Amino acid sequence: MTRDTFHRCLLVALIMCVNRRDNYEQHWSEDPMYSTDLIKGIMSRRQFRGAIKSLHPKPRKLVNIANSNFHRSWDPEAHVGVDETLIRFKGRYKYRIHIRGKPDATGLKVYGLADSLGFMYSIELYEGQKSTVTELVLGLLETLPSKVGYHVFADAWYGSDILAEALLQKGYYFTLACGKNKPAPLFANFLQVGLVKGQVRYMESKKNPSLLAVAYYDRAKCQFLTNRNRPETTTNRHGETLPTVVEDYRQFMGSVDRVDRSGQKARWPHKSRKWTMAFFWYLLGLCVSNARVICVHQLGTKYKLSHFLHDLIEAWCKELKKSELPHTKPTHKLEMTPFRARCEVCRKIDRNIQKTRLVCFKFGAIYTNNVI
Repeated sequence: MTRDTFHRCLLVALIMCVNRRDNYEQHWSEDPMYSTDLIKGIMSRRQFRGAIKSLHPKPRKLVNIANSNFHRSWDPEAHVGVDETLIRFKGRYKYRIHIRGKPDATGLKVYGLADSLGFMYSIELYEGQKSTVTELVLGLLETLPSKVGYHVFADAWYGSDILAEALLQKGYYFTLACGKNKPAPLFANFLQVGLVKGQVRYMESKKNPSLLAVAYYDRAKCQFLTNRNRPETTTNRHGETLPTVVEDYRQFMGSVDRVDRSGQKARWPHKSRKWTMAFFWYLLGLCVSNARVICVHQLGTKYKLSHFLHDLIEAWCKELKKSELPHTKPTHKLEMTPFRARCEVCRKIDRNIQKTRLVCFKFGAIYTNNVI
């Protein structure tokens, strides 16, 4: 596959994100209701199908390249969130998982570190539980430019007293949601006992006075460990008076989920038979989402992803000169020969076709006039 063919394949995939069909082959349909002239002018169906089949991405190598480019292109904001996302895939894969309650509950698991502006700074593909949760979170945080000034948010799957102590030693600010059993003596046996709706309780650690445990009864009982927000309240945009730690968690925790929703709009909308291709299309959508964030930061204005994707496709079409299509058939030079032989193409269709004296010496095959 040439570089030009690969770029055309990616461009066609992005156009399919804007003009979605039940089957990608409908874009080349003869029915004007389904066909897309822009895609027909960039690549034929046979070429696109061949390009998809010839792609064999290596996810580990792609993760390293993507992280390197993300780190070089962006300085993350002060509030960062650690969370996981799922890439929809129901085929064969050794580490395919199922998480109940997710919109796409079955697929590939990816850990991510994103900032409050919606830029995915680092990703890590799940390939079996090879490390603890604490080691996983610290590994993602080590990719940050520095340890000073960053406020880390994580949900109850990550949050625990062990992770809180590790982040204290590393010098990070953090707000971690915790289950009532992390640690159970503190929350389940003390702070949550007799807690009524709307009530909040605080407790400082004797070992580390900067560490604060918070229990709050909102729609359900929730627990937090933080070293940033002290016992204080704030009023949100809906006029509700909440503990500051709860309001900050609501505001900054969903950064990875926002990136995932944005990336889905620029992800190839059709099923993939290979898990490596499912990850490849996820990474393409993620790169488009991050590119939009960089563009918004440089321009200083709002820029919807749909408008950015439209402008990206338009600029890419001009760069590839879509009017100059690659040759779909090889050019042949026919010469008359004294001997007669059957056409190499036609004999596969009908063996009763008469022989011809026209020979193409360039490709070593014999063709008749009607084939050319």
